[in-house]
Amino acid sequence: MARWFSIVVVMATTVFAVSAGAMTVEQVPTPNPGGGTWVVDLPNVMTAQDRQFINQQMTALEADLGVEVAIVIVDSVRAPTPKEFATALFNHWGIGKAGIDNGLLVLLVMSERRLEMETGYGMEAILPDGWLKNMQEELMVPEFRRGDFGAGLVAGLGAVDQRLRDYPDGIGHNPDPANLPQPEREIPWWLVILGGGLATLGGAAGVGRHRERTCPECKVRMNLLCPVSTRDKLSTGQQKEKSLGSVSYRAYECPQCAFERIASSNRFFSGYSRCSACSHRTMRVNSQTIRAATTYSTGLRRITETCTHCSHHNVRDAVIPRRTQSSSSGGGSRGGGFGGGRSGGGGAGSSW
Repeated sequence: MARWFSIVVVMATTVFAVSAGAMTVEQVPTPNPGGGTWVVDLPNVMTAQDRQFINQQMTALEADLGVEVAIVIVDSVRAPTPKEFATALFNHWGIGKAGIDNGLLVLLVMSERRLEMETGYGMEAILPDGWLKNMQEELMVPEFRRGDFGAGLVAGLGAVDQRLRDYPDGIGHNPDPANLPQPEREIPWWLVILGGGLATLGGAAGVGRHRERTCPECKVRMNLLCPVSTRDKLSTGQQKEKSLGSVSYRAYECPQCAFERIASSNRFFSGYSRCSACSHRTMRVNSQTIRAATTYSTGLRRITETCTHCSHHNVRDAVIPRRTQSSSSGGGSRGGGFGGGRSGGGGAGSSW
């Protein structure tokens, strides 16, 4: 009886200690975006160099696109879940510009080994939950598991920065769907392996899911061909994708009936998107600010599309929304300079 009593006392003491150290939304120190500080690292798990790099990158992102990003690392939180805490903290600070809601909160809760990325209303189209989840699992979580939290944050925020700059017209309440990246039909390689080898997601109802390496005729396991043999079976456009690293190709051959199958999966963050002319993932999209937006006038951005496979080349200009005064929102003043953005709970999270 005495032993059980001791165990209960120890467990109760531990729970009380964790609860006592857990932070409320109001207790998290506010960043200072106006002073170039976007990172709050309370457990001090990042190096000074990583913090400086991210602060400089987020300052440039806000200056060019008006996007506000807060990075918060805490030991534990006083909330039912880290996700609920992230949503509450986002709206308490008002991350993003009022009326545009172009904010992003990156939250790490160390005691729960949990990452949450909370998006403002105006970021949900350009940073959808699925894209964020895949990016986290590919770039951030592996670094977190190795204990290098700075490297994981630098990689993840770099991918976010590149995506926003590639598709700046997708930022805001009502982005033009034509200017957003088209949804990909192929599934990533890790899902092919873990999920049994789906060749494509398939949009039509009733399309069956076949194993990538199973011959549809003989129902036997097909042989994986070598890279040289695989290359010989690809079109010139597919070979270009393979050489650029934008798409991974695998070729299989049935040992009984010689049936062949070519499977593909997109390589995330290769820097190439699907060309509207040839439909291959061989197009580079660059964005250059011609005139920065101010609080009293809109800006101008030049977007250049160049395909490395076909002759497609397109240059267009896009208007950068006028910047909103930080002082115009109560949420912004609480957040130490944020613009009063809002979130409805969009985003994605991962554990490490």
